[in-house]
Amino acid sequence: MLPIRVLNEARREFAQAVQWYLQQQPSLANDLANEYIACVERANEFPTTGTLVTNQRAKFEVRRFLLDRFPYAVIMACLKEELVVVAVAHQHRKPGYWRKRLAQIKP
Repeated sequence: MLPIRVLNEARREFAQAVQWYLQQQPSLANDLANEYIACVERANEFPTTGTLVTNQRAKFEVRRFLLDRFPYAVIMACLKEELVVVAVAHQHRKPGYWRKRLAQIKP
């Protein structure tokens, strides 16, 4: 298993999603958090199971892992020495907005 780093922007996106669900129905916020954690753990154990993101210029693989019950995808950069959570992206808003964040990651 590799160390996992979460970009600050991804951390904020996750916190905003949890906050939104807290306002709607608190139990859903807990479910979202648990599903996110399980998704990241699964990605760490089986990184090639995520959908390979194409059309990006990074020198490493970028993969998308979908949450089951929520309209979010965890975008991860898969490096040899670590996994980096690039975004916790809502699937119906601004596709690809997170691509500029890839420049922050040094392979």
